[in-house]
Amino acid sequence: MCICFCFTQWLGQSYYQQIIEFVARRGPDYHGQQVICINDTKKILNFHGCVLHLRGEKLAQQPAFDSYGNALLWNGEIFAGLQVEETESDTATLLKHLHANQSTDENVLQIFSKIKGPYAFIYYQADSNLVWFGRDVFGRRSLLIHFPINENDYFSLSSVAPKRDQYDWLEVPALGIFCLDLNKVKMTDGVAPLEEYHQWIQLYRWYNPYRFNIVSHEIHCVQTNQQVDSKDPPNRWYTTNDDGDINNGFMSFNRLLPSDNCIDSEINQNAAVDNLCSVLSESVKRRVYCITSPSCFLSSLNIDNEQNHKNIPKAKIAILYSGGIDSAILAALADRHVPSDESIDLINVAFAPIDNLSDNKFEVPDRISGRDVLEELRKVNTKRYWNFIEVNISKEELQEARKNHVKHLVHPHRTVLDDSIGCAIWFASRGRGLVKDNSNGSYSTYCSSAKVLLVGMGADEQLAGYTRHRKRFTRDGWEGLLKEIEMEICRISTRNLGRDDRCIGDHCREARFPYLDEDVVSFLNGLPIWNKADLRLPKGVGDKLLLRKVGQSLGLFKSSKLEKKAIQFGSRIAKLEKSSEKGSQQCSRLD
Repeated sequence: MCICFCFTQWLGQSYYQQIIEFVARRGPDYHGQQVICINDTKKILNFHGCVLHLRGEKLAQQPAFDSYGNALLWNGEIFAGLQVEETESDTATLLKHLHANQSTDENVLQIFSKIKGPYAFIYYQADSNLVWFGRDVFGRRSLLIHFPINENDYFSLSSVAPKRDQYDWLEVPALGIFCLDLNKVKMTDGVAPLEEYHQWIQLYRWYNPYRFNIVSHEIHCVQTNQQVDSKDPPNRWYTTNDDGDINNGFMSFNRLLPSDNCIDSEINQNAAVDNLCSVLSESVKRRVYCITSPSCFLSSLNIDNEQNHKNIPKAKIAILYSGGIDSAILAALADRHVPSDESIDLINVAFAPIDNLSDNKFEVPDRISGRDVLEELRKVNTKRYWNFIEVNISKEELQEARKNHVKHLVHPHRTVLDDSIGCAIWFASRGRGLVKDNSNGSYSTYCSSAKVLLVGMGADEQLAGYTRHRKRFTRDGWEGLLKEIEMEICRISTRNLGRDDRCIGDHCREARFPYLDEDVVSFLNGLPIWNKADLRLPKGVGDKLLLRKVGQSLGLFKSSKLEKKAIQFGSRIAKLEKSSEKGSQQCSRLD
């Protein structure tokens, strides 16, 4: 989705046409554009929406309009909070709710506070000339903002924006709901001074139940290519409304600390395992249920049906799959809720240098673990057809794709870590690779037809899965670990889920994050810290302890013992570039 606001007619600049092309890649089923002139002024809103049809019998066109002149661009899913019928689009449902009774500020904020699910949106409230925009509390959908630099430029919001040196974009921070008052906007010589925007844009903050309010300075800064001195306040482009925070229904973080030798009874721990398995299963169910058929979707991916296995039912669901405990559990739970006559795609990505001539050059750690754990999944359900897609990428292909395309999706992020993770996710979510025929051992080319990709982000942050958690525990004990995890949850929205959404959405697929379901997060928030992890135990045991026990209850014994490997190391993409680089350094390859 994209909206441009200007005081002149739509000029059709080549750069903005390029933005539309990138947006169009995310939604192949419908492209729509609408221009709104604001009363008798020269102010113009140019809406552009592209749709990936996932739910509802009838495709909902975007931008969506109601009889009152309100307009909505919606990139999200309503999994709960508002009632959406199986046959109805959530876009149409949301638009009805936004103007129910009367379209007041309070009503708009109340509606978004109820929604459980990922989203970014732009909503034009016609009767009051307000433009509302924002992202969900975890920032699971991308939304970028650009401020005009001259009289031929526009104030713009977009799901994706290709990199161009003279145009600065930044992520809209997932701090709450923003409101641009068009009645107050005034221009000088066709340009609105940067320092004026904070007078026109208000932020209605999400309620923060956590003790810490850790938010990166950088996400507030207009000049994203500049470093900000933490001693100086960032250049804010909004003011915060002080009338009260928006309630998002989260349970406060459990800050109870164990006594010296406190370990829960086996009964209590088993209950926590059962309850997490139940709430996580429901989260997966919401994300795999009632997805439209992929048949007409294949052409948009340039898939040759003759290349795919002819006798395998087309998959609607794929999983970013390494064989680690996070992705293995998602696969096992998806197996419960996806009809048994449908296949499920397990996408496994590996990278290798050009000069590696070995037949086993793509036998990276994630490939090995993925294949091993696949055997456990097959034992859990012998009737399920799992498509284990081996995505093999050479350094040459990586470099070409990054230079010509992927760097525009990672933008405006620019670190070494953004580069390696963004590229790995982009190639994986493309879903194009080899699938082995178990009957004869031969390999065939295959491309996933799935519209939905389940990803495991969020598990490590909540369950002490990172090395930094173990270091903090070693230094500061249980209290230090508790503070570290509380901080992790508080800053999830700054952890580049927008980047991941742009990389995955570029292939006409939607990323869904079961571990960041609102009910899952609330459940884990309510547990005492020692129920979730015990870092007195070795790696591969104490980290994500509760999740490992859930895996064991599902029959995933190999996966539950594997140590964590981040995608950049498990896929070996990190080894293709300069080994001396640090993840936080600026990456020249993204220039």
